[in-house]
Amino acid sequence: MNQSTADAREDAFTRFQCALALHENNQYKEADSAYRELINEFPDIWVLHFNLGLLLFELSRYEEALASYLAALELTETSIDLYYNTAICQKTLGCFEDAIASYQHALKIDPNDIDSLYNLGCCYLAADRDEEAEAAYRKLLEVQPEHLSGMNNLAYLCHKYGSSREAASLYARILELDPARVSADHMLAALTGDTRQHAPSGYIQEVFDQFSDDYENSMIEKLQYQVPAVLFDFILEHSGKTNFSSLLDLGCGTGLTGERFAAHCQSMTGIDLSAKMVEIARSKQLYQDLHIGEIIGFLDTAPAHTYELVIAADVLPYIGDLIELFTSVVRVVKASTLFCFSVEDERTDAARNQPLLRASGRFSHSPHYVKTCAEKTGWLVIAAQQLDLRKERNGWIRGCIYALKRPGLEKKVAALNQPAQQKSDTQ
Repeated sequence: MNQSTADAREDAFTRFQCALALHENNQYKEADSAYRELINEFPDIWVLHFNLGLLLFELSRYEEALASYLAALELTETSIDLYYNTAICQKTLGCFEDAIASYQHALKIDPNDIDSLYNLGCCYLAADRDEEAEAAYRKLLEVQPEHLSGMNNLAYLCHKYGSSREAASLYARILELDPARVSADHMLAALTGDTRQHAPSGYIQEVFDQFSDDYENSMIEKLQYQVPAVLFDFILEHSGKTNFSSLLDLGCGTGLTGERFAAHCQSMTGIDLSAKMVEIARSKQLYQDLHIGEIIGFLDTAPAHTYELVIAADVLPYIGDLIELFTSVVRVVKASTLFCFSVEDERTDAARNQPLLRASGRFSHSPHYVKTCAEKTGWLVIAAQQLDLRKERNGWIRGCIYALKRPGLEKKVAALNQPAQQKSDTQ
């Protein structure tokens, strides 16, 4: 190697270190320029393409990042980190099959790489390849028996396909390793018949954050979820109205209910625990106001007597005890407000006077319990309608939608319609 070549390499290395420093200090524009200048001079050095890809991914420029990763892969096939990051980018772009192939390449380099095994299982899960997901998680737990996220996902699959005993055993093991795992605690209770009154907020948030990206496709296309549409017709029938000044969407999720009601409401407010679900709802630009947080906390601080229509579609199965919710809704409604919601219907014990935690981790509510809670909190059940909520495995989840109103206005109207009492002639 002659002196000029050595000097050029040393200069390139120094410039690369400067680019890395810019990158680490979040000086993205300068780092981008530095990486690209080096790539123009040294296009055959794969690590330059790789680092540019890392920068672009951090900036959420995923398609450009993937192009950089693929350019690096044309120059080397020996870097597990390169395959791993390529797969993450492909998964982010929704290219699950490509991501699976990249993780598989990474595992050819190191068959026991923990991160690749776990994320391969997650990609299989996202692609509805459940048997392969299970195999990946089992392999992961052979390599690292105390991998909590892998254990949790395997428990989910065992539960999904009827291996309740193994699922319960896995959840119990998770709690041995980390007693603070509220989701594992809740699911263990559901599988073992323990009595609970509420689902923990951490469990609800985890469930919906995890499935936010595929939520709408799963609910509508796979599970044939029609509650918002049925609620819309139900509300128009029992309210006598076609337009509302203000709607409050409790547990708004990705905005499926908002989509159905937007054209009929002057303003809509949504509240949900899952930040990822709310982010999707916000992108639809349907709601005038969106909040991330617990429903009860929102209701207890929201402006009083504000909403003309309150909806909770597919929310109460994650709440359990209804007294606190029904009480909190009272303070935000107007006199004529309709409060409508869906429940998973408990008809096997129609007189049951408390919520039932099912093996699914969701609560069902009997007609007697709903009516009792309504009466205790000053609501009147004016209508109820049974329906199929959505598919689950080979059957349907049976449910019921309810319409509640405050009885005060109806009583006043009834009093006005009563004939005046005649005074007695006798004194």
